[in-house]
Amino acid sequence: MVSIGDLEGGDQYSVVNDMTADGEVIVGRSGSTLIGSEAFRWEDGILTGLGILPGEDYSDAVAVSEDGSTVIGSSESQDGGYAFRWKDGVMEPLVYIPGWSFGCGAYALSEDGSVIVGRRLIKDYGFEAFRWENGVFTDLKLPPGNGSWATDVSLDGTVVSGYFLMDGVRPVFWSESTDWQPVALDNLVD
Repeated sequence: MVSIGDLEGGDQYSVVNDMTADGEVIVGRSGSTLIGSEAFRWEDGILTGLGILPGEDYSDAVAVSEDGSTVIGSSESQDGGYAFRWKDGVMEPLVYIPGWSFGCGAYALSEDGSVIVGRRLIKDYGFEAFRWENGVFTDLKLPPGNGSWATDVSLDGTVVSGYFLMDGVRPVFWSESTDWQPVALDNLVD
């Protein structure tokens, strides 16, 4: 077991959330000189802080593309936060519309990093699953009043899995051709 270290000047901890299949790039969060924790990317023995979005207090990297070039996560404060994408050394919010995308979190990305999925809090509505591709948001709408989360995406970015709330938690999957479909639970075994 080898430690990947932690960011200098912080609380001396690191948490790993994801890595490429070959283990060459690792992402997560670490204590830093910033307030709270900071998202990081580790490669070739070097732990690099990715920063935080303006106005936020901490960040967390949750997933990395297969080639290690794209990292996603959230940058947050006590009031909420925004999903980010880090690519080519730059962290940027997926979207920044005050009162609209507040509470946005990115959870998974396609193999090449071009498709990102997650959820965002829409003012006066609740959480809504989203799919982001090359700068364009698509709300993966479910009936009003039912919060939804997109939690994973296929390698090619065409199929999204997640869940929504209606009399409990309901697992679902989405594609452009089928829209949302329930996951059949009759075949589950104890």
